[in-house]
Amino acid sequence: MDGGVASTGTSKSNAKAEAEAEAEAEAEAEAEAEAEFEAAAAQLLLDERAQLATATKPDTTVLAIEAAARLLAPGGTVSICSYFQHAGGGAEAEAVRRALRPFDPRVWTCVESRVLNRPEAPVLTLCYRSTRPKKGGKGRKVGGSL
Repeated sequence: MDGGVASTGTSKSNAKAEAEAEAEAEAEAEAEAEAEFEAAAAQLLLDERAQLATATKPDTTVLAIEAAARLLAPGGTVSICSYFQHAGGGAEAEAVRRALRPFDPRVWTCVESRVLNRPEAPVLTLCYRSTRPKKGGKGRKVGGSL
């Protein structure tokens, strides 16, 4: 009899421990999903080596940039490298520029680096999120701190 009681007590404590561990794991997963990160990188191109040719597209690129900007920690940087070798490369690079223009300049510094005498060369865009937002200015806030 005592063995049965001990077993039931142990089962209850195991079940309780498992439930607590599961709740803790869920809380950690939620915290990770909402966590800020310090850097993000995007390389926008057509992968001609892949068996199924895949290319990034302007609409999903803009969504990815906006998501990265929302999650980026102050002091972090988003880097985006746009390539013009695929059919939609130019349109995608312009979509990146349009997406970044409304970023609040009191919070963000966005710069573009390109090779002037090679129009088809990739363009590197860097967006730095300030650790101390500046006061004033004419910046328009988009999506909170963007």
